[in-house]
Formats: sequence, structure tokens, C-alpha cells
Amino acid sequence: MAAILLRKLKFPDSITIVGDESFLPYQKPGLSKTFLSGEIEKDLLFLRKLEFYKKNNISIMLESKVKSLNRHDKCLILENNKKISYSRLIIATGSYPIKLNTKTSNNDISYLRTINDSENLKSQMNTS
Repeated sequence: MAAILLRKLKFPDSITIVGDESFLPYQKPGLSKTFLSGEIEKDLLFLRKLEFYKKNNISIMLESKVKSLNRHDKCLILENNKKISYSRLIIATGSYPIKLNTKTSNNDISYLRTINDSENLKSQMNTS
């Protein structure tokens, strides 16, 4: 949403979104509500279509993880050692679920943070 807002406000510089998932940016609240219940399809979770990002000069690096941040040189180093320079940086990591420490097998607990998590939970519910 930050990138979309920056373009709406006519921010002139390049924008790159780095994310570790294989999906375009999407609405997280819908995962546990409308998508999980089957009220909407996956495509409706995405904030914008790929064409929007291309048209608005917003680069998206999917399946990429930042390994380190060098504030002095103003660059990010990805896990594949690719270096991305920046003039300004927004760190929007989202949240991660707190993993429960139980004696139960991890297969008995489902965590919901990503589209993949939601799809896995949905398939488990359909087979039960």
C-alpha cells in the first residue's frame, strides 16, 4: 500500500518491493475471512494486478529475502547476494505468528499468515 500511495502522491523516484512470497502484494485480513470461507477467489486478495505495478514503474522482486541492510552504503543485500541500492527505505515486514510451544506435533497446529497457509488450511478443512 505504501508503494501505491507514493505513486498516487506523484513520488518521482523508482520503487522496488522485495518479498519472500511468490505472490503479488495482497490483503492479509481476507485470508482468514472471505478467502478461507470461499466467499472470494484468490485473485481478489491482490491489491493490484501486475499491469498496475508495471505501468506505475514499481518493480516487484518475488521470492526474494533481504539478508542484510547496509545503512552506510544505503543498500540491501538479498539472500542470493544481489545488491539493491536505495535513497529512501520503507521497512514493512508485517507480522509473524508466535509459534506455540506444546507437546503436540506441529502437524496438529495450523498457523495463518500467507496465502499458502490459508490454502493448506482450506484443503485440510475440505478433507475432514
